[in-house]
Amino acid sequence: GSPRIVVVIPHENADLIPVCKSKLEKDAEYQKAAQSYLARGPKNSPYERIESELLVAMDCMPLLKVPENQLKNPKRVFELRVYESANERLGDLKVHMFNNGEVPIFLDCGIQPIFIGQAVIGPFTPNLSYLTAYPNEKARTEAWTAFRSHPDWQVLKKISKYAGTVSKIHKYVLTPAKYSQI
Repeated sequence: GSPRIVVVIPHENADLIPVCKSKLEKDAEYQKAAQSYLARGPKNSPYERIESELLVAMDCMPLLKVPENQLKNPKRVFELRVYESANERLGDLKVHMFNNGEVPIFLDCGIQPIFIGQAVIGPFTPNLSYLTAYPNEKARTEAWTAFRSHPDWQVLKKISKYAGTVSKIHKYVLTPAKYSQI
């Protein structure tokens, strides 16, 4: 299939989403840079489909946070995970689990979140989605190995109310594009 390109656009509120599109339509620099992309016809589409998701920030991470000196490291990698839940009650419990213990374990293991959000709209709703950053692929692998064996995770994952909160996981390991701002 086609390569996956992930674009993250933080907004202070959902009312700003259409404002962004309107600004791009009026931005001469953007229009010039996007000319060859926008001029493509139906038989030469630049993508299979655009898949969008609207996330609401969670208590454990209310703002997008890019690690310091991130852009200076060309070997950095990211991991995007989407945790689907069978229904909203279970999705809310997974959010509760993140807000009440999972994120400190991440940080302790070298898993650096950039954003964590609960889907309001999107193809896999209800879900919790998050993007994490690592200095390189080896660090990503080591961080997840540390997470799986972390004593606090061993306790948290056995709490009965959190059982079955995730019905499917989508996992994407990503590398930054030349123009990446994260």
